[in-house]
Amino acid sequence: MKQIDFGGKWALVTGAGSGMGRTLALDLAREGANLLLVDINGEALGKVALEAEALGAETHTYCADLTSWEEVRRMADSIHARWGAVDILANCAGIAHMCHTVDTPVEDWQRLLAVNLWTIIHTVKAFAPEMMRRKSGQIVNISSGQAFFAVPTWGPYACTKFAVDGYSEALRYELFWHGVGVTTVFPGVVRTPVLRLDNGRFPGARGHEAPDGNGGEARGAEPSDGKGDKEAEEAGHTGHHVARLPVQEAAAVAVRGDGPRGSLGSEGRGGHVLLPARQRMRGPGRA
Repeated sequence: MKQIDFGGKWALVTGAGSGMGRTLALDLAREGANLLLVDINGEALGKVALEAEALGAETHTYCADLTSWEEVRRMADSIHARWGAVDILANCAGIAHMCHTVDTPVEDWQRLLAVNLWTIIHTVKAFAPEMMRRKSGQIVNISSGQAFFAVPTWGPYACTKFAVDGYSEALRYELFWHGVGVTTVFPGVVRTPVLRLDNGRFPGARGHEAPDGNGGEARGAEPSDGKGDKEAEEAGHTGHHVARLPVQEAAAVAVRGDGPRGSLGSEGRGGHVLLPARQRMRGPGRA
């Protein structure tokens, strides 16, 4: 595999305050990258910045609500005025949600779409044009293994991750001609805050929202009634059938492309828990 030199590169990581965003940022710091860290949680963001600086990385933080286009636009203008185009844009901000699809309140749908999809649309809209003008750069979007199959009680969450998949695939074709790469990461079950158990079980089927390892905040958790787990097991897709990947390994995939490959079909359920990039359709002119 081709080795990438991250030394001196400017990497902007969203959702950097926890989970995969934090670990990806620290992995990039170890590789010699300079960091622009973004999260809505300023306290958590500050702690990660100190960790990155201890690793020798030049680090700058931005506490921002990425669901607001105006906040993203102002942040991008500030960054471009000082450093120009970023070399890497890693979209890790996101939340998880567990509820039956029909029972999910409209406001929860709106929040899921805002955090899991619109934050990516906003950051790409704000940062990709400068990358295109420079004709170099890499965009990394975190989707989910549920972009390959939806499971009971995770329908709304899966819907947003299907959307990230389609958005990223089209973007990859369009930006190829401008020298900008697009990578989509499809984590399986990763040890991040979303896997905190209620009473020894996965969060219940009724209204659980928590960080999916990419920043965000937990709210609306209720004790599990076990029904969601049972339905998922009957469908053959419960998390108990998928190995839990340590977050450090998941971050390594996003940074260097390390880790298991494959599809999350019946074969993939046994061990292919995370893909470094979707290669189903290749970009124009690529082998």
